[in-house]
Amino acid sequence: MNLISNILKNEREYNELLKTVKEQMTARVPHPSRLVGLCDGARNAVFATVIADLRKNGAQTVLLLVPDEKEALRAFNTFSALGLNAKSYSFRDFVFYNISASREYEHERLGVLHSILDGTCDVVITTPDAALQYTMPRGKLESATFNLTVNDSAEMSKIKEMLVMSGYQSVDMVDGVGQFSVRGGILDVFPAGNDNPVRIEFFGDDIDSMGLFDIITQRRIEQIDEVKITPSRELIVDSEARERIKSTVRSLIKKTKSEQSKDALSSELEAINAGGELRFADKYISLVYENCECLLDYFTDSSVILCKEYNACIDRVKSYEWHTKQNVTSLLEDGLVSGSIANYGGDFETINKAISTHSGVIADSFMSSIVDMRFAAIFSMTTKQTVSYSDNFELLIEDLRSYIKGGFNTVLLCDNEIMAKNLSAMLEKEQISAPIVNDDFAFTDGINTVIRFGLALPGFELTASHYALLSTYAAGSAYNSTQFRTKKNKSKKKSAREKIMSYADLTEGDYVVHVTHGIGMFLGIQSVTVDGVTRDYIKIKYAGTDVIYLPCEQLDSLSKYIGARSEDGTLKLSRIGGGEWGKTKRQVKAAAKEMAKELIQLYAERQRRPGFAFLPDDDMQRDFEAAFPYEETDGQLNAISEVKRDMETARPMDRLLCGDVGFGKTEVALRSAFKAVESGKQVAILVPTTILALQH
Repeated sequence: MNLISNILKNEREYNELLKTVKEQMTARVPHPSRLVGLCDGARNAVFATVIADLRKNGAQTVLLLVPDEKEALRAFNTFSALGLNAKSYSFRDFVFYNISASREYEHERLGVLHSILDGTCDVVITTPDAALQYTMPRGKLESATFNLTVNDSAEMSKIKEMLVMSGYQSVDMVDGVGQFSVRGGILDVFPAGNDNPVRIEFFGDDIDSMGLFDIITQRRIEQIDEVKITPSRELIVDSEARERIKSTVRSLIKKTKSEQSKDALSSELEAINAGGELRFADKYISLVYENCECLLDYFTDSSVILCKEYNACIDRVKSYEWHTKQNVTSLLEDGLVSGSIANYGGDFETINKAISTHSGVIADSFMSSIVDMRFAAIFSMTTKQTVSYSDNFELLIEDLRSYIKGGFNTVLLCDNEIMAKNLSAMLEKEQISAPIVNDDFAFTDGINTVIRFGLALPGFELTASHYALLSTYAAGSAYNSTQFRTKKNKSKKKSAREKIMSYADLTEGDYVVHVTHGIGMFLGIQSVTVDGVTRDYIKIKYAGTDVIYLPCEQLDSLSKYIGARSEDGTLKLSRIGGGEWGKTKRQVKAAAKEMAKELIQLYAERQRRPGFAFLPDDDMQRDFEAAFPYEETDGQLNAISEVKRDMETARPMDRLLCGDVGFGKTEVALRSAFKAVESGKQVAILVPTTILALQH
């Protein structure tokens, strides 16, 4: 971080901006500053430096608003690369019907909210619509969180009751966030916001030991003395809230004239009376808590709010308001909710007030009008985005000579130490001296070009102060690299079913599976106009004359059907509203549960048998890998990491690496082979054909 900070602090405008932000933090009526003229790379670097400086001086967690998820990922990767503890707060789809739904986004959001309360994260990155959605109020989250400590006295029955009240699900074996399992005197729980589940062993009513365990192997990996249990659901429906919802549902049943709506409301009433989970609680969010709060309420008056491209953020808010209105209108017309409680988040005024009454920075590429916004000051910096030089050494030399001639101080960014040494040697042949430096480096007389490895940032030029960062990363990799993502934001493993990644993956006549309605046939994309607004919908045919129109943004609720009879056209389609699909899911769940028990026994036996632990990576292994000519894909990086981790563990390895032709299996295999040879083993590589053997 020091290297980038030192460069930016040579900019007069930056220093004035930082000074103004700090002054406004303590002002009676704070206002944001405006900054224009920054390219993307420079803007995120400026934001990161401001955040680091504020946090170093004791400031609270900073909020960054960006117009879309792509910008959020870019900012996250830049901040993480520069050493900041960044968190991403995602938008989630509210569930208004009595159906099962993934709670993954809720767990992530709750983890972010708790990190704000603890002050453990430097910056929260989010889109305006996500920031406006109602969530668990700050006071409720604080009171619903409890700690368990080794040697403390705690009754297992009371802890189980508290977990259920906090939205945790009781299961046979914990394999996901928001679950807990009890086996005798052992409690396994996976708290929201944690990277690993926790195993707690009791001796009577005393906590005897505690440790993190691996979700795959179910083996303990680290001893701990304390764990914080946070709620697993954003909506905790207590007895009073349950009564308020019950009264409202009864009133809706009396008023509605639609038999279909009456049946849906009756099923909700049954669930309320049964005392179990209310899957549809999002619909009654304004009844669950006395005070409705959103992410913005977690930031105090002295907090700093940064905003990237204000007008684009406001457009996002308007789109969010329109979509929310459409959903609410549909619920109101069907009699499934009353207008007095159909409130699910803030609006334009909410977000605009937050930005305009906090110290912070609104950073836009160009100067444009912002109505009814008072600024503490307006600043302008002249920057220029530079290209990626990953495969063009000649262009790098040409531009570098131009920068040297123009009196610029230049930093060359590359991937690793081997590449840095190679680049330094190549520049030396061109009579350009470029030493390899670390973050503590500051430019002095006589040194105008340096190399810094391991800092994946997009390049940019600061024209006024004559500084330039030139990236040798592949185009886009500095923004999309996964190496800087935290464990919380690492890519989730795909389920076994075949995912639909885009509309191009579907052709008319394909069989698809909807998580709620079952097996149907894809009939294409159709534009439908409702109340003068035209939107694209996915048309799906079911048994008989049943057809549903699914909004395109809900594509992730579909998967391709890959089972039997998908090719001969004899597959039986599901009937909407029938019980067959539910019965099928229950049967599959039972079969999967039985298979899981067998697998647990198998893996338990494998764990008892000794294996060979290969040596960790050394310089020779890293030199070997640095010589590979192609940049690794995310899939390759994950596979390499997991294979090496298995090899270094003293247990029998059990792994199958699958991939289509040309997807890089050989590169993973050769790394593994090299690692085995370095540990004193001989390696045999078996291939199916002579030609493939010669290629290897």
